[in-house]
This record gives sequence, C-alpha cells and structure tokens, in this order.
Amino acid sequence: MTIKVHSTMIIDTHTHLDLEEFDDTDEVIIRARSAGVNRFILPGTTAANLRKAVKIAEIPGIWYLVGIHPEDADGYKEHFDYLTKMAEHPKCAGIGEIGLDYYHSDISKSVQKDCFEKFLKIASDLFLPVVIHTRNAAADTLEILSNYKDSLTIIFHCFTGDKKIFEFGVKNGSYFSIGGIVTYPKAGNLQNMVSEIPINRLIFETDAPYLAPVPYRGRRNEPAFIVETIRYVSKLLDIDYSCLVEISTNNAFNAFKISVVCK
Repeated sequence: MTIKVHSTMIIDTHTHLDLEEFDDTDEVIIRARSAGVNRFILPGTTAANLRKAVKIAEIPGIWYLVGIHPEDADGYKEHFDYLTKMAEHPKCAGIGEIGLDYYHSDISKSVQKDCFEKFLKIASDLFLPVVIHTRNAAADTLEILSNYKDSLTIIFHCFTGDKKIFEFGVKNGSYFSIGGIVTYPKAGNLQNMVSEIPINRLIFETDAPYLAPVPYRGRRNEPAFIVETIRYVSKLLDIDYSCLVEISTNNAFNAFKISVVCK
C-alpha cells in the first residue's frame, strides 16, 4: 500500500545522531524540527553506536537501522546475537548501513563480504529493507546484491553517480539516497545522473555529521541542513520544492515501510 504524507513533512533517512560529534542531540533535533525535518533514521555502524541509536530512537519520530559498517566488519560476530535481536524491534526500520568499502579500509575483502552477506540474510528473513554503503567496490557489491534483488528493497546510501550502481538500481527498483555532495561544484556527474533517477525512487539524507551541503560545507552537518539539498535538487529538476518534499518523503516512508504516525 502506498503511503501518503503531508507535503511539509521531511525525513532525514540517514543521520548519525549517535556519534560523539553530537553532544547536543536535543538542540540538533529542535533545530531540525524548526526547519520542517521531523522524522529521522539512524543507521547502524557498530554495536556500541547502535546501543546509543536505540536509546535515541525512544524519541517519537526516530527509528534506527541495524548494521555494521564495512570498516568495522571484523568484530561483527561478537555482537551478532544482540544485533539480530534489535533487528526484530518495532523501532528498527531496516538493515544498514552495510556493504563493502575498498577505499581505505584495513578490513580484508573476505571479512567484509562475510559480514555483508550475514546482514543481508537477516534482512531477507525479516523482510526488512537494506541500506547499502559501497565505495570503490561496485562490482563485488552488485554481485552479492544480485542474489537478493528479487527479495529485498535496496537503498543506495549517499549515491555518488556510479553508472553500474545506477543501472542495477533502476533495473531492480532500488532507491537512491541523495546527500549534500550533490550541491558541490565538482559533482557534475552526480547532478546529471540525478535527473535520470526515477522520481519515485528518489530520497534524501544528510549523513550528518558528514558532507554538509552548500552553503554549510566545511561545518558539522546536521538534519536541518537537508532542506538545502532538497532545494538544490528541486531547482536541478525544475520541480517545486514543496512538491519534491512530498514526493521524496512518500518514497522514504514506502522504502522503509514505517508508519507515518509519530511513534
């Protein structure tokens, strides 16, 4: 069933409010809500950070994801039972961020792949969407995902314009999450590709505290800044801002299958 929401509701689909950079979480949330951002999804990166995210998600309008970032994949087995248990909680909106990162990780490819597949299996068993982190690893990421493309809702976190990922995602009805990078002057390839993303598969994120959009680039990113990214893309696509907010928010609620009701 397709969810319809009010056009003034904005959801930050990927924000790390559990990280130590946010020692003022309450104030950050107040600023976000003042800007119209009133729903938040906190991705899992480590077991320790997930414990913080679960606590924050007690606040109405906030959900968490269960996952281990590929750069922390070597320790996932130690916490696997806890992670699996938390994936069954009503406030869990999906599995992520999981995937592969070959850019500067010290974790072996085999360990990353093993961790990745274990969490994909959890998502498949629980019928949860998956949020994918992939960096310099598109070929291996897509090879693994191809085994799950018919059974999972896939969301590509912080999409940067990779052609292979784009083609796979469009073909398989995946969602593309756009962050502040799209506003950067040198992001021409991503800006061109955003216009090719099916409008019903476009969602937005901050990845706060990272990757603040222009005009906040260089500062700590936070959920309130997502409006600048949406505003930029609305001009890029020549779509009214309020219309794009409504479309992308509908997409986010449908992708994560979470209730519009502020729980």
